[in-house]
Amino acid sequence: MQRPVADLSAFLAPASVAVIGASADAGKIGARPLRYLKKFGYAGAIYPVNPRGGEIDGLTCYTDVGAIPGAVDCAIIVTAGEHVMAALRGCAAKGVRAAVVISAGFGETGEAGRAAEAEMQAMGAAGMRVLGPNNQGTVNLMTGTVVGFNPLLEALDSFRSGSIGLVSQSSGIGFGLLGLGLERGLGFAHLVTTGNEADLSFAECALALLEREEVRVVMGALEGVKDVAMLRSLAARSQELGKPVVVLKGATSQAGGRAAASHTGSLAGRGAVFSAFCRQFGIVEAQSFDELLDLAQAFSGKAPPRPGNRVAIATGTGGTAVLMTDALDREGFALPAPSAETEAALRKVLPAIASFGNPIDMTTANLGNRSLFLETAKLIGTDGGYDSLVTVVGPAVGQGGVDYARQIIAAAQHVPAMFVSWTAPDGPGQAMLREACIPSVPSPQRLGKVMAACRARAEFADRAAAPAVPMPGREARIAKARAMLDAVPGRILAEHQAKALCALWDLPVTREILATDAAAAMAAAEKLGFPVALKLQSASIGHKTEIGGVLLGLADAAAVAVGTAKLLAAARIHAPDAVIDGVLVQEMVSGVGEVIVGVVADASLGPAVMAGPGGVLAEIIEDVGFRIAPFDAAEAARLRGETRLSKMVAGVRGGAAWDAAALDALLARVSVMADELEGLVAEIDLNPVIVRADGAGAVIVDALVVKAG
Repeated sequence: MQRPVADLSAFLAPASVAVIGASADAGKIGARPLRYLKKFGYAGAIYPVNPRGGEIDGLTCYTDVGAIPGAVDCAIIVTAGEHVMAALRGCAAKGVRAAVVISAGFGETGEAGRAAEAEMQAMGAAGMRVLGPNNQGTVNLMTGTVVGFNPLLEALDSFRSGSIGLVSQSSGIGFGLLGLGLERGLGFAHLVTTGNEADLSFAECALALLEREEVRVVMGALEGVKDVAMLRSLAARSQELGKPVVVLKGATSQAGGRAAASHTGSLAGRGAVFSAFCRQFGIVEAQSFDELLDLAQAFSGKAPPRPGNRVAIATGTGGTAVLMTDALDREGFALPAPSAETEAALRKVLPAIASFGNPIDMTTANLGNRSLFLETAKLIGTDGGYDSLVTVVGPAVGQGGVDYARQIIAAAQHVPAMFVSWTAPDGPGQAMLREACIPSVPSPQRLGKVMAACRARAEFADRAAAPAVPMPGREARIAKARAMLDAVPGRILAEHQAKALCALWDLPVTREILATDAAAAMAAAEKLGFPVALKLQSASIGHKTEIGGVLLGLADAAAVAVGTAKLLAAARIHAPDAVIDGVLVQEMVSGVGEVIVGVVADASLGPAVMAGPGGVLAEIIEDVGFRIAPFDAAEAARLRGETRLSKMVAGVRGGAAWDAAALDALLARVSVMADELEGLVAEIDLNPVIVRADGAGAVIVDALVVKAG
């Protein structure tokens, strides 16, 4: 059941605010919320609260929140950490609707702190919503209502409002982004910082802002995901409303990560799965502050820009146009030349020394006659071969910048989409473009990233959602899988056990027989047919090739007998304490390509499926993509399309095309397996999966499963 959208009105538009821990000492944090409420023109009632009572800054100071004569919408708590819970309980008893806990020292400090946060969560469920602890509150830039504090507010005298909603787990990052954005001329509607998220989460606050009429785009910064269900709701609602959500996530490096037992675990990283989540569900991910702010500006118009794929560049500065061409080429945009008719028309408008290809270089003649750009844009618009026009503006400042901006705004009416790279200090010309909702950034490289993100979001919006089709027999499969996993004493399943688990989901695996001695191995080989492979089997030996535990292409019974003895001897040397199940006699499988397929249980986002070029070099190549389970074959195709598999499936160096459909079906089925094994399995490695020629299928040749725990 989907939870209702959080009501943030008591934070963003409170009729009254109590400051608990208020101080008359201007140097203390307790003095700042009062100062900012007054400084930015808050019109509601303000109630300082401090056990000393008296008066603070001309306002009656109450000894306790319960002593306040009227209703209190929002309380700002700036007391020492040990007094916070008593203050919150008093607020709940008073009927306060919302509380901002600025104080720190809770969940991050130990069990007592976590218990306090659990109580805050219960207060939220009972009706008093809590932001924090360890956050610096909210800012409503539409009204000037500041419910919190930050040093940035000392440097500001007023706010520039706009259509951007900003949410950040980190208050330092949130207010920092606000300051940087305001410096660049961006307009914000609201800022919400969430801190430790004992009650209100990043996703809840972002969704609440998204629903507000004045907000056209939500940008955010987060370190971790505490509420994946709400994050999915945020992504879905973003598509329904046509309002983009742009995020920057921290804590994505391998530093501090756990040691992984499988290839999949080591390849997952801390950011790869989150990035996959964003691509899969339509959230736009930024990689830097600059990109986050650029994208927020680009998406802050009445409708998200749609650059398409066919781009024309028109400029008066040739050198920068070359950089723009490079940037767009890196992002996979096409730069077709104008049609013969358009080129002939351009030659009538532009000087003879102009360049009439793509980029179109109007030369410095554009400086003396700004209408050249408008005329060029009109011709590009009527060409029919372009989805968007990029203009590269040099250091046009002052009146020259204003004149150019007027031409750009006029030209935008004649082309499907307009984007601008303007290499100059921010000025009135760029402000005019922002007002006209035309994306403009200072460098070609940054504009290329912006356009790629806009294109990806438009393509996602145009796709029809297709949820994975359930596989009959879910509960019976899970029960059988649980029994199989419980029968294995350790955490790692040997290959034969892992493949038996895969078979519950009808995944294609090799024909094979487990043998405990040479005689049994020879009999198994005769039954399967030569040549065969031999593999040492032990749950204690995860990667068999590293100790010589795999032999391939054994052509007769004698070779199988010798090979069996060799593998068992290798086990005694390299893993003397390991429990050896025997030797797996396996059919030899050939195909046209190898793929690594895996599953990792992400602590925040749930099970994710991985795929990429496989084999023994998979970890070195590190060319993989991820998707959150479950998903369908169409999503599987998009997953492999993010790796070199996108080209390999067509055939390598003149080789046969791969059975891409079989691979996609296998990935989708693995995603069902991953979803149903959630909580039971930590990692799955299927490496290699041999893909045969088109129409001949795919088969899992080796498998490793790591149990949860």
